[in-house]
Order: sequence, then C-alpha cells, then structure tokens
Amino acid sequence: MPKIMKIVAFGACYIALSLLIFAGYKYFQTSDKEVFYYHNLVSVINGNAIYYSLFFSSALLFAFELLIKEKQRVYLFPIGLLTIVILLLSSKIFTLMLVIIFLYYSLIHVKSISFKASLIVLFIIGFVFSFQKISARFNEIDRSQLLESQHTINPATVFDGFSLRKELIFLGLELKAEHSSQMFIGLGPGICQEKLNQKFIDKQFYVGENAQDKSGFYNYNFHNQYLQTLLETGWIGLFSILLLLITPFIIVETDSKRIVFLLNGLFIIGFLTESFLSRQMGIVSYLSFNSLFIAQQNCILRLIFKRLFDVVFSLSVIVFVLSWLVPLLCVFIIVDLKSSPFFVQKRVGKNGKVFHCFKLRSMKKNSFQHQIPAQIDDVRITKFGAFIRKYALDELPQFFNVLLGDMSVVGPRPLMLSDEEKFNELIPNFSSRLVMKPGITGFAQAFGYKGYVGSRVDIANRYRLDKKYSQIQSLWLDIKLIFFTIKTILYAK
Repeated sequence: MPKIMKIVAFGACYIALSLLIFAGYKYFQTSDKEVFYYHNLVSVINGNAIYYSLFFSSALLFAFELLIKEKQRVYLFPIGLLTIVILLLSSKIFTLMLVIIFLYYSLIHVKSISFKASLIVLFIIGFVFSFQKISARFNEIDRSQLLESQHTINPATVFDGFSLRKELIFLGLELKAEHSSQMFIGLGPGICQEKLNQKFIDKQFYVGENAQDKSGFYNYNFHNQYLQTLLETGWIGLFSILLLLITPFIIVETDSKRIVFLLNGLFIIGFLTESFLSRQMGIVSYLSFNSLFIAQQNCILRLIFKRLFDVVFSLSVIVFVLSWLVPLLCVFIIVDLKSSPFFVQKRVGKNGKVFHCFKLRSMKKNSFQHQIPAQIDDVRITKFGAFIRKYALDELPQFFNVLLGDMSVVGPRPLMLSDEEKFNELIPNFSSRLVMKPGITGFAQAFGYKGYVGSRVDIANRYRLDKKYSQIQSLWLDIKLIFFTIKTILYAK
C-alpha cells in the first residue's frame, strides 16, 4: 500500500509542478496573474479546478500518511507543493478541508518537533489564505435573501457562487414537489435536465447568449450530488449512492482505516456542493481511489466467502464432532481437575479488540493463568491437560468463537493481553498482524509455530508468517492450512 501512495503523491507532485511551470510561462507572456488561479491554472489540460482540487487533496493525504509512517523529510516537498496548488485552485471547500487536514496531522499525529513546526507553519499559511478567500466569498453573499428565492432577473443580474447554488436548490425542491409521485424511481437524467432548463426559462434564469457571465445557466446541474441523484433516479438512486459512499467505511481493514476514512471524507464533503458522480471524471476518481485500497487489501468478495466458510465449517465441527467429543473430554477434565472443564480468557482480536476466548481447561487453577502462558514442563499442566494440549483438543471450544464472529477458522493466533503487549515491545508494530480476525489455526501454526514461545526469533517468525497470510489469504489457502494443521497435530511428538 505505501508503494501506491508514493506513486499517487509524487505523481500529483509532478503534475502540480508542471501546471505551475506552464502558468509561469504564460505569466511572462501576458503579465496576467490570473493564469495562476482556478480554472486558468489547469486550462493547459482542459481541466476542471474542482476535480484537480479533489485529486491534489487526496494526494496530500497520502503524503501526510507517508510522512507519519516513514518520518522522512522528503515528503515535506510534496506536502508544501500540493498545498500551494490547492490554494491557487481557489476551491473554497477544499481550502477549508486543507486547513482541517493540517490541523489534524500537525497537532495529533506528528511527534517530531521539527516536523510539527514545519507543518504548523504551512498550516498558518493555509489558514490565512483560506480565511481571506472564505471572508471574500462571504462578503459577496446577499444576506438579505439568504433563505429566499430570486424573483427578478435580467441580462445584468450576476450570481455569486453561493446565490447560484441556493437558487438551484430551490428549483430542485420545486421539481421534487411537482413530481412527488415519481420520486421513487426519479424523473430520469434526460427528463430531469429538460425540466430544469424549462425552470430556467420560466424564472428568466436563461436570458440568451448576450447576457453577462453568471447571469443564467442553460443545461446546468444542481451542484448538489444528493439532490440531483434524488431527482434523476429517485429514492432508490439516493439510497444506492449513500450505500456506495459508506461501503468503504464498512469493509476497510485496520492497516488503511485512517486514510480511507479521510479520503472518503473528502469525497462526501465535496459531494455537498459538486455533482462528482454525475460526470464520468467523478465516477472514475471515486472508484479508482477506493479500489486502490479495497482491491489491494480488502476484497469484499474475499471477506464474504471467508465468513461463509467460517460459519459452515464451524457449524459442521460443532454438530458432528463437538456435540459428542466435548462432553466426553469434559468428564475426564472434571475427574482430573475437580473443577469446571471450561476456561475463558481475554485475548486480543481483530483491530486490537479484546474478546473472550473459550478453551478446555488443561491447567490447575492458579493466580497467574491470565498473565503467564504455558511453559516447557509447566507444573500447572496436568497429565490429561498435557494430552489435550498436544493434540490441540483444548482449542475445540473456539469454534463457538468463530460462530460468534470473534474469530476465524484460519488467521493469526490471538494472544493473551500480557503477551500482546510484551511482543509489541520486542517487535515494532507486532499487533499490525491483526488486520484480520484471529484464527484457531494459521500460517504460523501450520508450520509448527504453536504453543510455547522460545525466543525473539520465534516471535519474529510468527509475526512474519501472520503478515504474509494477510497479504495472500484465499479460500483455497485456508483449506490447505487446515489440512497442514491436522497433519502437524497428528504427527506431534
């Protein structure tokens, strides 16, 4: 994932630098400062400033994430350059989000004093620019008609950006009220545009080719993705787009959770004022950026099939094996230990979430059972306990954890809270292996890494195998690992 983020961040940096160089060339020819602002800056590639604001803001997020993870000063260059270009593009909403991004990263996640100081300086510059732009835009607004529709218009009437969006929303609400019976499936894109154009004519918003700029917009959209979606495709379409927007939040895994939340936050806020998904470029940008993360790491179909396999497999084991084997083992444990045959222990699961792991008791009750794991020749382990541990029979109740959704049949092994904390001190980011639900068995267990941990090398090997599994997991691999685990247990010495 960092490789993809680097490509996007530095690719955006290259594009931004090219735009600035070309704008500088035009400035020396014309002495017109406007070549550096808004649509003029991206005119060389016939671009839309809003889309480039979205692209550069997304790339800026990636540069920040790389700075946080790798702590290399080289990422300050794309951060600074992308910040300048976003400000020049003059999109007010993205300028405001730029300030929020700087505030978030500089005050919360950057620990280095030098990095924090650099980011705070850039934040102050961004705040000053954005405050000036937002203040200027606010002063343009005719606040006397803040909540009222424009009633009179002529060729000299000029709309500022806010007033135009306000009028378009009023027109959209009028259309919704006039066609309320059709709002389940909507008017359709073509008919919706025809009716909006007729509204322009009826309200005298369209006054001909000779009108001043911004005096009226024929074939214009609503500048609001949600309202436009509702009118064009109805409540079904609006529900679908909302589902599309929240899906990345639902299926994302830990390793890229923060960046996906922030990235989609840019889209969702942007959709309040721009109809990105009504245009091909918007669809491509939204789906492409999300697919970078989802397809690489969190394929939804893979997760669905894995869960279905877990449910079917665990139910089969519970019905056909545990239904008779566990009661039999419980009898032996009660005779052996004179206590409850079941043992419940807090373990660390997916995303660091703590859950209650079920096991059959193999040790005598002791005050260290939740702090100290089993050792070689551990006096706490009974003779029958040693037998069920050798053949992993003490792990059988964990199939109920699988059914409950706390665990998977195959995945990284869940550890005691004390072990998880200790191993994180020995191996940096050790808990990052828990991007998937922990398993009854896993890549490490299938190759003999189970039970007692002997050395730091042993821990490192388990960590490496668990991380490898999260990268290559598939249904076929899970089936193979289950058979490898059974083979390892049967041939245990």
